[in-house]
Amino acid sequence: MGDGKLVRTPLYDNHLEAGANIVDFHGFELPIWYTSIQEEHMSCRNKSGLFDVSHMGFFEFEGDGVLSWLNSIGTQQFINFTSGKCGYTHFLDESGHIIDDMIFAINSEKSVFGVPNASMISTMWKWFNSKLPKDGSVRINDMSNETSIIALQGPESISILRDVLGQENTVSRFSCQDIGKNDLGITEGFKRPEVHTLESRPPRQAPNPASCSKKKILCISPP
Repeated sequence: MGDGKLVRTPLYDNHLEAGANIVDFHGFELPIWYTSIQEEHMSCRNKSGLFDVSHMGFFEFEGDGVLSWLNSIGTQQFINFTSGKCGYTHFLDESGHIIDDMIFAINSEKSVFGVPNASMISTMWKWFNSKLPKDGSVRINDMSNETSIIALQGPESISILRDVLGQENTVSRFSCQDIGKNDLGITEGFKRPEVHTLESRPPRQAPNPASCSKKKILCISPP
């Protein structure tokens, strides 16, 4: 995005087909509304809403001491989280000012997923790397450019998840788990606080799945 050109997500054509009003959102061409902001707001509050949030970042922190390292640079007690649990944290500069916040999921004792805010991906990437242990015990992978995120939110999100992927693929809040067999071919996933995340192939119902070259992440937000 450094050249000033707007970035289109793999779902851009789908948004246009659905009548979306596209705006420049942090360098991405994303829909702000389709029919009415008020109508869609109330629909999400009372039922559910689907959002393309592919502008968000996606990092993986890995290594033998990753939890202790994150514990030393964040405000959350990462060492108190076991595999399969999720949380929310802030990162501060040397003066105690907030640099950014981040939702995270403990994939294992040696692997943590994090989602930095869209406009802070580059800033946080540089900041995290400046804090890495000198012995190379912790590494960071930036998978932002190869990952798309779709968020399903609202009070009916859990029932929708259950209807689409099956009862065994519903998870409790602040928890994460692998996604079992389902008709959409989704094979892996985790749930972050307020958000379920599923990594998959392009969904079958997508009109043009061949154009979706990125990995897919489906986020489900419970009430």
